[in-house]
Amino acid sequence: MTRMRSAGIAIIGLLSLMIVFVFVAYVQLILLCLALMICLLVMGEEVIIAKAGTPVAKLVPVHAHPKKRMLGSAKGKFSVPDDFNDPLPKEIEDLFYE
Repeated sequence: MTRMRSAGIAIIGLLSLMIVFVFVAYVQLILLCLALMICLLVMGEEVIIAKAGTPVAKLVPVHAHPKKRMLGSAKGKFSVPDDFNDPLPKEIEDLFYE
């Protein structure tokens, strides 16, 4: 009788360990999926979450549409020197090859 009881306790203990393992595995899977969704959002993509094939939620990046830049908006704020494309002085050029 004690063998059956200890076997039953061992089975219950094993089952509870399996449940904990499955729970940890699901949590790790959820964290992995969340990390992947965040990567997609950072790249500017939208993420749609569906249940049984029906969309239930939509995640969109906070800065999905960056502000449009206007050509010439910095006109007059700085100037390019006339010698901009001239070769660098020898002492400065040598610093790149040290």
